[in-house]
Amino acid sequence: MKSRILFIARRRASSLPRFCALFVSGALALAFGQSCRPARLQLEPGVRLESLEGYAFLKISDARASAKSKFSFVIQLPGKGRIDVFDALGRSLFTLISEGPEAYFVAVPKKAYWRGSQHEILEEFLGFDLSLEEMAGLLSGRWGQGPAGDSQAFRGWAWTRDAGGRVVAGESGGLRFEVKDFLVGGAQPHTILFKSAHNSGSIKVYEVKFNVPAKAEPFRLWFLNEFRETTRGEMERLLGDEAEVIR
Repeated sequence: MKSRILFIARRRASSLPRFCALFVSGALALAFGQSCRPARLQLEPGVRLESLEGYAFLKISDARASAKSKFSFVIQLPGKGRIDVFDALGRSLFTLISEGPEAYFVAVPKKAYWRGSQHEILEEFLGFDLSLEEMAGLLSGRWGQGPAGDSQAFRGWAWTRDAGGRVVAGESGGLRFEVKDFLVGGAQPHTILFKSAHNSGSIKVYEVKFNVPAKAEPFRLWFLNEFRETTRGEMERLLGDEAEVIR
């Protein structure tokens, strides 16, 4: 199924520029919280990847529409992840929370959520199937190295590396990634191009920190009592009224 961003774009293309604004610092502080121990800005060779957080810019398109959005991410391996997508004023539009095999797609302005599998929820956001471990590998540059210590995490991928050993391309099941450039001084991708059977686009990473001390707040399911649960089909219908979602 196509990404929720594309779903909205097809209904009203004129709303797309609203996704392009920068995050406000307050929204990022709320998403990540504060830590008394400094995080690693680079992940040295041989250091196991345990967690990463940061923010990035997603551009995605198919034959009918294109859209752009800024999002923050917090991933604690092996099974916890959170993605927040914001509007032009820094207000949360969608929140994706994954804890193990179970995950939630939360439409914040609609006060509704859909409970599904980790694979289903990430596919809704990206428009193609990618596991949480694979996404962590993509954002960290540790593709094919099992960021959670699981040798099966990247089974089936074919990799291309440069002279320095950095992964510059990867392909699996019709999905292809290519690193256009890296963050200065490291092996972490800065701009990643992707192409699948249904869409194509890019992810530009603006900031990433590694092995940040674990925090419980991003993964608290506070909305379960205050929001109503919907099905996948009903969530699509709710998001059809993009004027109210993006306002």
